Amino acid sequence: MTSRQFLNEYRVSIAWRRGVAPSQVSPHTLRAMRGDLRAFETWMEQAPERCAGDARAWLMEESARLAPATVSRRLASLRTYANWRAENGDKEILDALRGCSVRSRTERVYCPDPTTMDSVAAAARRARNDLNGIAVMLIRKTGARVGEICGLRSADIARQPNGDSALSLMGKGGRERTVVVRGLSAADLDCLARCDDNIIFGRGAYTRLWRLIRAAAGGLGLNKFTPHSFRHGVATELLSAGVPIQVVSRWLGHAKIETTLRTYVHTFPGDMSTCAGVLS
Repeated sequence: MTSRQFLNEYRVSIAWRRGVAPSQVSPHTLRAMRGDLRAFETWMEQAPERCAGDARAWLMEESARLAPATVSRRLASLRTYANWRAENGDKEILDALRGCSVRSRTERVYCPDPTTMDSVAAAARRARNDLNGIAVMLIRKTGARVGEICGLRSADIARQPNGDSALSLMGKGGRERTVVVRGLSAADLDCLARCDDNIIFGRGAYTRLWRLIRAAAGGLGLNKFTPHSFRHGVATELLSAGVPIQVVSRWLGHAKIETTLRTYVHTFPGDMSTCAGVLS
């Protein structure tokens, strides 16, 4: 069940409903939908651990870089495709998209405080004291995108002489960066070292981690908390501690510092009266 098959059937279906020939269906509609579905397929092809059930994670990543109207269109395209696949017996994407909506960029992102993040990570670790639990701790300690952690290989983790660990992450657009993790236990490091050079956390890790973190947060009454909340919380934690925004932007793997500014402008200390005092 490929997207090409779907688009062919979709064009015929629209034409039948409108009483026109398939060739008369708007090429703009089909072009936009083809582009949206191709973007999703390309995203899945970039990492072997990704699967169709990770559609929600893809939309979350897209919402961080695209306008809400574009993400809404991509969600609509994916839902239409998901319904077609469900009619053919495959409900994987449809189930992943249940309850999914697009947040307006004018709405302030949810940035949990360090105590809240620690509580969710600890609850997830208690629920799954295995590689999945370690993955959650890495997300908490780095603020990395879930996909970046899911794509880690053993060779991407290097122990430092001082006991820290350096993680080589592959971000959006194939941009690599290194972040340092402090406080991993010897048992966790040994567990990671025992993995071979294939993807450490295995196929389907996106969905497992999503469900694990959502369940842990829900058990604490934090229904707004998602895996991406760790990223927002870590960024806020760093900026509030006075780390220069240029450094935070590089740590997060943003292609442009404007992305960091736009998303976390509300975290900067000071208000209008402070500005007036400085300028006086």
